[in-house]
Amino acid sequence: MSEKAIKWAFNQDVENASERAALTAIASLCNETSNECTTCLAELARITELNLPAIGRAIERLEEAGLVEHVTNHANHDEKWCLGSTYRLPFCGYEALGDQGHMALNWAMTKKTGKATNNLVLIHLAHRFDENPEKCTPTVGELADQTELSVRTVRRALQELEDGGYIERTLHFGIGWSFRFPALEAYGLYGG
Repeated sequence: MSEKAIKWAFNQDVENASERAALTAIASLCNETSNECTTCLAELARITELNLPAIGRAIERLEEAGLVEHVTNHANHDEKWCLGSTYRLPFCGYEALGDQGHMALNWAMTKKTGKATNNLVLIHLAHRFDENPEKCTPTVGELADQTELSVRTVRRALQELEDGGYIERTLHFGIGWSFRFPALEAYGLYGG
C-alpha cells in the first residue's frame, strides 16, 4: 500500500463519488516505488462496492481526466471483466506523511460497509484521524465537501457506520462531533 498515493488521491478534485472511490482503490493498491498497481476490475469492484460496469466507467473517466494511466492489459480470455490491468498514477515525489503512520486508513481500506458511499466517508474519516487523532472533528459539511456527496448522504453514511460499529461519535458542545475507531482500540493499535 502506498501512503503517498492515497494522500495524492485524496487531494485530487474528483467530482463523481464512483470516480473518487475508484481512484482511492487504485491508489491503495499502488506499489510504493513504481506508483503502479496490477489488478482486475472485479477486485476494484469488490473494494469500492461498485458494480463492474460502474467501476469500468469510473476508470475510463479517470483516464480521460489524466488521473490514471492504463499501462497494459494482462491476457485472461475466460471472462471479459477479469482481465488484469496495470494502472499508473501520474504523480511523483509527494511528501511522505507524518511519523504517526496510517493505522486507521489502512484499516478502513479493508472494510466492506455495504455501500460505496459509506466506504468513502469511512476512508475520509480515517485519513483525518491519522493526521491528528485528537482533532478528528470534521463537520458533516466538510465531509460532504471532501467526498463530494450530499450532506444528507454523509449524515446517513455516518449513522450507518456508527450502527455497524465502524465508528463512534461523541457530540461536544461548541465543537461538534469527534470520531473514534473502536476496532483499532480493541486491537491496541492506538490509545483511545
